[in-house]
Amino acid sequence: MHRRAVAVAAVAIALPVSYAGIAAAQTGNAAQTVRMKEFSFTMRNNLKAGKTPFTFRNGGQFPHNFTVVATLGGGKAFKTATIQPGKQLQKSVNLKPGVYVAVCTVFNGGHLAQGMEKTFTVGTFDQQKGTWGP
Repeated sequence: MHRRAVAVAAVAIALPVSYAGIAAAQTGNAAQTVRMKEFSFTMRNNLKAGKTPFTFRNGGQFPHNFTVVATLGGGKAFKTATIQPGKQLQKSVNLKPGVYVAVCTVFNGGHLAQGMEKTFTVGTFDQQKGTWGP
């Protein structure tokens, strides 16, 4: 009886872990979480190139969005809808190597004026060649 309980517990633990590994393998990148609040974004500073699932979480008291307004090195701009306080949004983006600058455009730039911006990189920069790569 004890062995059966241990086997069931092992399967219960392994199944979600296996599924998460398969999902990451299919997308090429681990999921990224972007936390938004007054007046900042919290996320990793360097991401890998490729299809990347994002979760944008608004933990603030005001609506926020994540709008990439500039890219250098081959990246493409993208944005989210405005996310209400306490809500989240999921979006997958095919990231290209380069530099990205994201801001919150809510209140006609009022949040940006309060410092709500984030610069992040995708891939690595080759100093010798002066180019971005995965």
